[in-house]
Amino acid sequence: MRLETGGRTYQHVDMPYQHVDIVTPEDLSGLIRAVNLACRRAVDEPMGRIGMSVVTWHALRLVSRNPRATQRRLARLTDHSAQAFTALLARMVTYQFIARREAPRQWPTHELTPMGRQLLQMGDEIVEEVLARLFGTLNESEREVLQRLLKRVLQARWLLRLEPLPRPPW
Repeated sequence: MRLETGGRTYQHVDMPYQHVDIVTPEDLSGLIRAVNLACRRAVDEPMGRIGMSVVTWHALRLVSRNPRATQRRLARLTDHSAQAFTALLARMVTYQFIARREAPRQWPTHELTPMGRQLLQMGDEIVEEVLARLFGTLNESEREVLQRLLKRVLQARWLLRLEPLPRPPW
């Protein structure tokens, strides 16, 4: 059986005593999305029980790890728009998860409050448990292979030319 997608032709290969299907990049992308969704859903439910979402936990983690980062920088790290992340930070200030620090002639920065630190710790424990269960099905060698392969895929992202190219000198 031949399958044509995106200008490429993939062919099902029958081998003696073995059934092999050609794995497409789309198949791999779908699996990566499915694993990401499984992780997120498995984390989101127990976090909801403590009054937090994965998005809030991730923001708390970023504020904790990047104490002097601007809102714009934090937004970029989360892949949210600056406007959406600013709204999230405002809610987190209202709920007293973080405190905004104003400084003369500088952009405001944020730091975790005691409640924010406690929520971050609880969220970290949830994430650690979920990931241990999901990836615990792989032995150490399999996890190392998966890590190497995923890093190779990420190293190829320059091919996508996501960052603006330098202007030509002319």
